Amino acid sequence: MSAKWVAGSVRARLLARHCVGVDGARDIASAGSVDAAIVRLRASAYGRTSIGADSVLRAQHAVWTTTVWDLRVLAGWLPGAGVGVVRAFAGSFEIENIADRLAFLAGTDEPLVFELGSLGNVSTRVRDAASVHEVREQLRTSPWGDPGSDEREHILMSLRLEWARRLGEIGAAAWGGAAAALVLARLLVQREEPISPDVRRRANLLGRRALEATSLTAFVAALPDAARWVFDGIDSPEELWRAEAAWWRRVDVDGERLLRAARPGPDVVVGAIARRLVDAWRTCAALEVASRGGRTEELVDVFA
Repeated sequence: MSAKWVAGSVRARLLARHCVGVDGARDIASAGSVDAAIVRLRASAYGRTSIGADSVLRAQHAVWTTTVWDLRVLAGWLPGAGVGVVRAFAGSFEIENIADRLAFLAGTDEPLVFELGSLGNVSTRVRDAASVHEVREQLRTSPWGDPGSDEREHILMSLRLEWARRLGEIGAAAWGGAAAALVLARLLVQREEPISPDVRRRANLLGRRALEATSLTAFVAALPDAARWVFDGIDSPEELWRAEAAWWRRVDVDGERLLRAARPGPDVVVGAIARRLVDAWRTCAALEVASRGGRTEELVDVFA
């Protein structure tokens, strides 16, 4: 094991402790209002970037911005292979940058950008794109590859499926398969039509029977075990948000296991990043709950 892996693993373990935690998230959720929740957020591990946040959206962006910065710092301690692991996780933030640019091109407000530095593949180029076609062209010549369409939703779905594949490549097969399944489950619910051949090709890890399904029930029943678990206990399309919460809980549990059992190396880095991302997601959910007066019992799964 190289010195860089050892040093990077030490840094990764510190990263995993730079968290609000379940109790901290519950405290933020119980604040009763956005303003009160942001005050509590400023006293947390996300305090530095939350200064000036004046809405749920901006407070949540501040949480993720802190996380991105932590990932960039961690990458600086790791050898090349370790940077690749961090970059795989950071792909989710690049997708958000691209989604915001596409929304801006459709007439929304100026995007809230994540500064990815060397962890990004195409963010700086997409930022200046003047049309959806230009976004697609920038993706085509990047590691993301051609999304296969100029349609905004197709572009984002293609990127999310590619990100799920990358998770599988770094040894998180259960996370990647379930993430891909969630993307397609939402597609089936929204469009109620067969999955297109192009999308099937991008999600072939889920198997032919699942990809030929025309309903959510048939799709879930046909999934391989490595992806079906995320839908346990889900009985209707309206409960898909519970499947997302189940995905994050699994990532948290697996991340803790990797941190406890592994020697210095890739598993420690994967485990630390996983736990750090879960903490950010949980904190963002807590801010949302606070904005609703802290009385949203449905979201109790988030803090389990």
